[in-house]
Amino acid sequence: MKVTYCQDRPKRFILERDEPELPIVGDFVELEGTRYLIRRVERVAREALAYVIRD
Repeated sequence: MKVTYCQDRPKRFILERDEPELPIVGDFVELEGTRYLIRRVERVAREALAYVIRD
């Protein structure tokens, strides 16, 4: 599943990558060497938008 990681505030695209499963709200993910908390996940067809905040 293709997941696009982005921030709400400030609005910013971070990274897009294939994931084996849908990210879970409250989990942490490392993107480009920085740790982020997953705040919200929106599934759109076979893709998902994951909104994150820097840890």
